[in-house]
Amino acid sequence: MQMQAGQAVQELPESLSPKQASMWKRHLPLSLVCLSVFVFILVCNLLTPLLVDDYTYCFSFVDGSPIESVWDIFPSIAAHAQKMNGRHTAHFTAQLFLLLPPIFFKIINAAVFVIGLCLITRIGGKVRPRPLLLGFCLLWLFEPAFGEVNLWLDGACNYLWGYTLCLLWLCPYFDSVDRPADASMARRIVWILLGLLAGGWNENVSASAIFMAMLLIALAILRRRRVRWDQIASLAAAVGGFLTMALAPAEGKNKIASLSLGMLRDHFVIATKMLATLAPLLLLYTVLVTLAVLSGKAGQAVIKSAVLVLGALASNYVMIFASYYYDRSAAFTAVLLVAACLILLRALHADGYKKLSACTLSVALLLTSYFVIIGANDIYDTYQTVTANEEYLTSCRDADLPVAYLPVVTAETKYSAVKNLKYIDTTDPDTWPNRNMARYYGLDAIYGVPGE
Repeated sequence: MQMQAGQAVQELPESLSPKQASMWKRHLPLSLVCLSVFVFILVCNLLTPLLVDDYTYCFSFVDGSPIESVWDIFPSIAAHAQKMNGRHTAHFTAQLFLLLPPIFFKIINAAVFVIGLCLITRIGGKVRPRPLLLGFCLLWLFEPAFGEVNLWLDGACNYLWGYTLCLLWLCPYFDSVDRPADASMARRIVWILLGLLAGGWNENVSASAIFMAMLLIALAILRRRRVRWDQIASLAAAVGGFLTMALAPAEGKNKIASLSLGMLRDHFVIATKMLATLAPLLLLYTVLVTLAVLSGKAGQAVIKSAVLVLGALASNYVMIFASYYYDRSAAFTAVLLVAACLILLRALHADGYKKLSACTLSVALLLTSYFVIIGANDIYDTYQTVTANEEYLTSCRDADLPVAYLPVVTAETKYSAVKNLKYIDTTDPDTWPNRNMARYYGLDAIYGVPGE
């Protein structure tokens, strides 16, 4: 592939100017990495069918009728805030994609994954192919519940899209660490609106992003730098968006736990154990930040990485106030730790530690090559099983059989979205997710059959 790329570049001057050919040669490796990641994630998305909550969000939360138009989604989300939670925009996005042909979500979601990956590396400077590739490796290896966060429709709309939007919103704040940034009035207005969306997307992701923005503004004030009005306005918009989500009636009923010292202690331990699952990233960061501090030349990188790590800790420990802590809620913590490691590796690479960054990438590629095979195989096996079940349910409907019996589907790795989801209930056909799955396929009931 390298020979072909080189030959293509040598032929470019015949149709392009030397300057254009030079730009093409410079951007070709990055384009190839982005395209490769996009195609791979797209295939994984294509092999991830509708699951669990996806069936629930096919129906209106007002009266349980099918969502048949975009206008049906608005009252559904209003009712959703009364019954489920306050993630208005995230679940509006999910219901919109469930209304459209599935291929729309598959393609756009794979693109969002690549954009999110680029933003993770963008915080530390320009997007380069090697940091981008390493970022993908670290996410694939260490992000909890990878399939639920990035491939499952409802999960991706809540988590992948949430952290991508928050990283996009945070980029100007991180840029201000290096230099006072300026922008046109139109961009400032867009940034303020982006803050409103980012603040109201997901509880712990948005809370962590707001916390990091506050830290970066405080840092600018301590350095006696000018804080622009739009930086404050965008932060205020984000806080407003967060309050809109947090004050929804269903949040208090379903998301926030009843506070007591005993509960807080128990949840603090749970959050600490969740953080322990990210130990490799924490260890890598500890080594890198020690080297960066000892080098004495990576001050800005250390500051940015410290803000990211504090944000990661905030995203993790804010969950002590939640009623439950699923693995997928730790995704943003992993993302921020990956971003912190990439910033330090980039700074150390420029400071003479090229062998360290090369060795880190080599080890990560070696491990990822194994887990890509294992994970992709698990995604495919799950797809085959779930697709067979879908065909069985369709055949029951076509044969006018009112009842179906569905075996439990399990997965071996975190890369399959089924891994930590309750695919089917084996005790009550009139509960979640059986009831809405049955309605989706036009059946009276689906009984779950325990696995062997």
